[in-house]
Amino acid sequence: MKGRYFIPFFFLMAFCTANTLVYAQSDTLNATDAQGWKQGKWIENSDGDDAEGCSAGTKLEEGFYKDNRKLGVWRKFWCNGKLKNELVYNADKSISSKDYYADGKLKEEGTWNSIGWIGPYKTYHPNGKLYYEWVYDKEGKRTGKQRYYYENGNLMFDGEWNGGKEAGVIKEYYENGALRSEKTFNDGKLDTTNVKMYAQKDVKAPEVKVEVKKEEVKPALNPELGTIKDGYNKTFNKEGKIDREGEFKNAKLVDGKQYFYKDGKLEKTAIVREGKVIRYETSKEQKN
Repeated sequence: MKGRYFIPFFFLMAFCTANTLVYAQSDTLNATDAQGWKQGKWIENSDGDDAEGCSAGTKLEEGFYKDNRKLGVWRKFWCNGKLKNELVYNADKSISSKDYYADGKLKEEGTWNSIGWIGPYKTYHPNGKLYYEWVYDKEGKRTGKQRYYYENGNLMFDGEWNGGKEAGVIKEYYENGALRSEKTFNDGKLDTTNVKMYAQKDVKAPEVKVEVKKEEVKPALNPELGTIKDGYNKTFNKEGKIDREGEFKNAKLVDGKQYFYKDGKLEKTAIVREGKVIRYETSKEQKN
């Protein structure tokens, strides 16, 4: 009788011991396995000499590793302890991202993969109001309705994109909500014969349309002044292609995109934040 129950009892003990080891490993912080791969929960603390200038011991980042790869939710923090960034590593290898200002307000949210941004993408003004509201297709190109907003919440820019290019009538608005312009684009190119500019006015006043003659329209900077004003602008190169778009200050792009072309085709796009290029996106068109 003893021999019949010895083996099952042995396996029961082994199973309990294995479970205890697995639990202990998952509960261990900043652990590596025999291969030197990071496993389980991981927390990075400042050594007092990080780029953000946080004091030693301040938590900078936390998340989980599996076989030396980040898994699930990863969070980064500002020196004040507020959430700076939250990344979710999805099963399809895409990454869902949320960035925050130092005061905790949401700054940017969207999802990207190896191609670039995909699906809905939004950025927010420091006051918490919506700034950009874009949509990317599965190839990482802006497609469908695209909108920009002022800090007061009023619509700044509204139009359709198709395959990363403007399509049809694009409307721009003054900060008080009054219509500023209507511009027609064909496959991303401005139709200079079909541009309408409107004088700034009280939004309650009757609308006065001002037709702009072809020779008066210059596909560069702001058509009505020929100069770049602070705020949202789009500039064009000699071929009529978009050169820069986004928020300008003192005639300098501080938040938006700059486009680079080669032989008339988009080669790459610079993503600009706070006056600096944070990354480049290579056009799939150039790869082909």
